[in-house]
Amino acid sequence: MFNVYLQLNQRFKKYTFKLAVLLNFFLISNFFFFSCNSSNDKNTQTSIDSIDSLSLEKTYVDYIIIDRKVFGKEIVATGKLKAFNHSSLAFEKSGVLSTLKVEEGDRVSKGKILAQLDNRKGNQELKKAEIDIEKTNLKFLDILIGRGYDIGRQDTIPEAIIKMAKIRSGYNESLHLRENAQIEISQSKLIAPFSGLVANLKFNRYDQVPANEDFLTLIDDSYFFVEFKLIESELDQIFKNQKLKVYAFSSKKEYEAKITNINPFVDENGTIRVKAKITGDNTLAEGMNVRIILRSEVPDQFVVPKEAVLIRQDQSIIFKYTDGKAFWTYVKILNENQKQYSIIPDPEKNTARLNAGDTIIVSNNDNLAHQNQVLLFNKRIDD
Repeated sequence: MFNVYLQLNQRFKKYTFKLAVLLNFFLISNFFFFSCNSSNDKNTQTSIDSIDSLSLEKTYVDYIIIDRKVFGKEIVATGKLKAFNHSSLAFEKSGVLSTLKVEEGDRVSKGKILAQLDNRKGNQELKKAEIDIEKTNLKFLDILIGRGYDIGRQDTIPEAIIKMAKIRSGYNESLHLRENAQIEISQSKLIAPFSGLVANLKFNRYDQVPANEDFLTLIDDSYFFVEFKLIESELDQIFKNQKLKVYAFSSKKEYEAKITNINPFVDENGTIRVKAKITGDNTLAEGMNVRIILRSEVPDQFVVPKEAVLIRQDQSIIFKYTDGKAFWTYVKILNENQKQYSIIPDPEKNTARLNAGDTIIVSNNDNLAHQNQVLLFNKRIDD
């Protein structure tokens, strides 16, 4: 019995050893398997990172090939429109407004009656003056007849006699009274001195209107003057009859104008006043704000789009492309317009060079540094 026990115990130990060996082999195999996978994953990620890093090192850029050409120089200013004829109309006497024939925005013709004061008193005075003229005329003729003159042939009567008879009869005085009555009536009417638009109407019918107080504004909008200011350094770039473009902020419509006046005086702000004539239409209005552009041509210039020029260390630079790299180049701006600069190499920098045929970077240049690698992407034409 004891021998049987020993045999079973030896067999159990033998099987336990084999099981332990198999278990250890399995654990070691799995360890190497996962270790290899982890290593492959790391290698793969490293390769991807290397590729990404390589692609990020180079920047795609647009470019132009620079050459000398005519530069369209522009002077830009803002101004206000003023109508050629602009008048504030008022009654010469006070009174109650009995008739109002216009409203703001109405277009009226020269000579039209715009408004009228109550003038019953003036009409009565006119009638009385006309009656007095008839009476005094009879007295005048009686005096001439009494002196033996033929009233049918007054051209033969001495001038001194005629004058004396008119004074004694009161005829001259009655003529003067009629003239005063006519003036009184005419002053009760507000008449358009020219054709135009009614604006700034300040009174209503039956209002008491004071004498010589602005009643309304009449604007001749057939054409306007645009007034604007330029700095004194720009004076030598403008001249009388020079053409310019005017743009209304409200409609963005373009108009052509011509300089008519240049005030030969520099004010305390260092500016000069300029006036130009512009043909009007129904989109322009008195006091409208406009933008003015004066253009001139400057030959033989290096011209680049504004986005090509950057400010670094308070100086203007561009990036030139050479052999896959961006090279920092100092420049000086000579002229500008809305979209472009004309430039030259900065004369104070010995290393600054710029030649016809150079490749100039015009996009994605904000974060470039000297000798960064770049890839040319799109060539711009006529920038």
